[in-house]
Amino acid sequence: MGISENKQTATEFFGHFSAGRREQALAMLAEDATWWAPGVGVMNKTQFAGVMAYIQKIANGPIALTLKRMTAEDDRVAVEAESDADLVNGKHYHNTYHFLVVIRDGKIREVKEYNDTRYATETFGDLLPQG
Repeated sequence: MGISENKQTATEFFGHFSAGRREQALAMLAEDATWWAPGVGVMNKTQFAGVMAYIQKIANGPIALTLKRMTAEDDRVAVEAESDADLVNGKHYHNTYHFLVVIRDGKIREVKEYNDTRYATETFGDLLPQG
């Protein structure tokens, strides 16, 4: 697949994620895909699916991601995005992100997610799992 197809794959994935179409988003991940997030570390596809399910419990609807800018080279797509969601604790969540998405053979193989972790912790507060 080429650069434009990889960008389309990333756009489609985040579209499913933003609309709360969890199964369609997960279907775009390779079975051996990994997702890294600060403070969490590396998750496999099953663990990431659990995170997505948990988000559905603590947000009043999906966390909508607005893609701002996207750059691609080889099998990598870099995405700048912003999130919006109303949480069950009454707070509004609006964070900024950078995602590095690795796509091979039409499937997402790896995602690295960077965001403002301090803001996320302050906003989610006691909604975050303790451990």
